[in-house]
Amino acid sequence: GAGMWLLNRKAADESLSREDFVQRLVDFRTLVDREDIGELTTLDDEDGWFAVVTPTDLLAKHDSLFPPEPKDGEQRALWEAWAATPSSAGPPPQFVCDLVYFGVMTDMRRRLWREGLGITDGVSGADELSCAPEICRQIDLDIPRTMPSTLPKQSGAQLRQVLVAVASRNPKVGYCQSMNMIAAVFVILDFPVPHAVAGLEGVLQLFCPGYHGPSMAGFRRDVFVFECIVQRFLPTVHLHISELEVPFVGLAFDPFLCLYTKVFPLRVVIRFWDVMMVEGANAVFAILLALLELQGHCFKAPEGFVEREEAVQAAMVSFENGVKRTAKTDVGRILEVARSWLDRAEVWAELQALRLNYVEGSTVPKRPRSSTSSSDNRLGLRSVFAAAGGAAAGLLEAGREAIEHLGNQDK
Repeated sequence: GAGMWLLNRKAADESLSREDFVQRLVDFRTLVDREDIGELTTLDDEDGWFAVVTPTDLLAKHDSLFPPEPKDGEQRALWEAWAATPSSAGPPPQFVCDLVYFGVMTDMRRRLWREGLGITDGVSGADELSCAPEICRQIDLDIPRTMPSTLPKQSGAQLRQVLVAVASRNPKVGYCQSMNMIAAVFVILDFPVPHAVAGLEGVLQLFCPGYHGPSMAGFRRDVFVFECIVQRFLPTVHLHISELEVPFVGLAFDPFLCLYTKVFPLRVVIRFWDVMMVEGANAVFAILLALLELQGHCFKAPEGFVEREEAVQAAMVSFENGVKRTAKTDVGRILEVARSWLDRAEVWAELQALRLNYVEGSTVPKRPRSSTSSSDNRLGLRSVFAAAGGAAAGLLEAGREAIEHLGNQDK
C-alpha cells in the first residue's frame, strides 16, 4: 500500500525526485522491519479504497526509536565546537561531560562513544573471523530474538559478524547470552562491523569485567558489592528488599549483564550509555542506585499480606512499571539523580574497597528470618518467576534467568 501511494505521489508531484522516492521507500521498509505496521496511523487515499502511511507518521515512528537532540542553541554551539577539535583516545573535556546530561547530537554520538571506550581504530578483518560451530549455532538462535521490534531484519547478518568476531578473538569466554543485546546497540547506531567489534570488546572490558566468563565471577562479585552499597547508602530500600527476600541478582541482571538493554527502550538505553561513556563504569551502578532511590518504595511489603510470593511478584511488577514510566516521561530526572550519586566520593571509595576485599561466596549479612528456610525461599522465588508470565517480562524474566544460570554454574 505504501509503495503504491509513493508511486502515485511520484506521478502527481514531478518535484519528487527519483532519489527522494527511493529514500522514502527505504525508510518505510526499515520501519516495517523494526515495528508493527499496525501501530502506525493510517489515512485513506483520495479514492478511499486503501490505507496509506504518511511521511509524518514515518518521521514520528523513526523519532520514537531514538533520543531527541538538544534544542538549546548554546548547547548545540558547544557540541559543534567540540566536533571541530581533533579526536583523541582520552576522556572528553568537562564541558562535554556536562552537555551529555542534556542530550547528545546524533552525528556526534559515535565519536563520543569511541573516545569514551578508547577506540582509535576498528578491528582489522573482523568480518572474516569465525568461531566454533556450537558457538555459531547459539548465536544464530539468539539473533532473531535480539530486540525484534527495533533491530532491522537486514542487520542480522551484521550482528552475527560482530558476535562471531568477538567470540573468536576471546575463545576463553567465547559467546554468552546478553552479548547479543549489547552488540545490537552498536549495529542499530550504524557502527561499521570493525568498530562495532571494538566497541563491544571495549564495553565488556570497561563495564562488565569478568561478567561473561564460565563462572561469571565478576558478576557475582559486583552483585554482592552493589547490595552492600545499597545496604549502607539506601538502608530503608535495602530493608524493604530484604524483608521480601527479593534476590539482588534479579535486580542486577539487566543493568549489569545487559547494560539496561533488556528492560528499557532503545532511546532510554542510548541516554544511559551516553552518560556511561563519559563517566565510566561507576555510572552503571549510579543509574541503578538512582532507580532504586526513585522507585525503591515499591518493595515495601503491603500491610497484612499473607503470601510472601504474591508480595514479591507485586513488588517486582510495580518496580519495573515504575522505572519504565519514569524513564519514558522524564529520563533526565533519572540521570540527574545518578549524577548526584556519582558526585559522592565516599560511595565509590566504598565500592573499590568492597571489590578489593571480596572473597568468592561472600554474602551480605541479613536480619534473622523466622519464616521459611533458605531452600524453601529459593524454590519460592523460582515459582514466583515462573508464575509471573508476561506481567513483568523484563525484571521477572531477568531474575529467573540469573538464578537458574548461577545455579547451573554451581552444579
